[in-house]
Amino acid sequence: MPSRRPHTKTRHGCNTCKARKVRCDEEKPVCRNCTRGNRSCSYPSQILAIPNSLATHIDAQDQIFPIRDMELLHHYTSFTYKLMTNDPDQFEIWQVNVPQMAFRYRFLLHGILAVAALHRRYEAEDSQKETLMNLARYHQQHALTLYIPRLHSINQDNCNALFAFSMLLGILCFGMLDDQDLGSRAIISRFLDCFDALMGATAVAYEAAHWLRQGIFRPIMEEIWPEVHDFAHLKEGAREALESLLAQVESTCRSDPADPVQAYLASIYGWATVMYPAPGDRQVLIVVAWPVLAGATYVSLLKRRDPLALVILGHYGVALHLYGRLWMIEGLGKRLTEAIAEELDVAWRPLLAWPLSRVSEVITPE
Repeated sequence: MPSRRPHTKTRHGCNTCKARKVRCDEEKPVCRNCTRGNRSCSYPSQILAIPNSLATHIDAQDQIFPIRDMELLHHYTSFTYKLMTNDPDQFEIWQVNVPQMAFRYRFLLHGILAVAALHRRYEAEDSQKETLMNLARYHQQHALTLYIPRLHSINQDNCNALFAFSMLLGILCFGMLDDQDLGSRAIISRFLDCFDALMGATAVAYEAAHWLRQGIFRPIMEEIWPEVHDFAHLKEGAREALESLLAQVESTCRSDPADPVQAYLASIYGWATVMYPAPGDRQVLIVVAWPVLAGATYVSLLKRRDPLALVILGHYGVALHLYGRLWMIEGLGKRLTEAIAEELDVAWRPLLAWPLSRVSEVITPE
């Protein structure tokens, strides 16, 4: 009986012959075994290799996602998204829908990564805080570079991504204010820069309101702010403080009719609106709402360092202080109100007595 010819292994045989454990003649593009058996024939190098033309296209269009950014995105989709709302019905918007949009719009992706870096910084050890802040600044700068030009061409396709970023921008603006070495004048200037950014972002909501109400952000767009015409909902100390502000507005505008009384009133009643009892799911909206409610004219008064406008801003510090349990504004209310007290002439100090007292109190979670 003739002996069986031994099987000789080949290192570079096709995948099909290797799976069948038969000798492959390694003929390409299709070996003889696969030709005779009408089988699919492929080689490992063919599966793993990318044609040069395709590789060049990939390199030109997309860069490999850095591990650090993958970690930030994971942190956002695991933890940070919950800070955008306390309403479980809106979790999917921020955890799933917004990240999906971010892969189409790089400014939104950078915005997500910037917010995640800030959030991680809040929880990180001191040795990591500077690195995470620099990372947040890096992504914020890239986001704004791509975002700002888009504001000139808001349409139905990009409005949801622009609106999502405008919400993230509010958190970024306040989160970036955490610099303990700033003097009083610099702190106020930083807040005004923050207000400028927020005022610009509201253009998206106004211009695209119809489209936004038809999409994933409908629940947010349908939030109804109460029309506040008095201070009945405020606690006693706050009511008296705002009534004193109204009296000062009347006195100031009587002596100088050129003063924009409507801007003062809008900022005061805007403060009362922000302090209106609200469900937890509006926390982030409340934080960013006041400069928008106060209006552009009031913000321009602040830029001129108008004393009465600054006094009203000092009262806004109380609102920030009361919401200080939110990570991105912790401690900011106290610093803002005290900075304004340092900047103003002593004659205005009586109007700051109540806010200075309130921001000195320890706020405990409800």
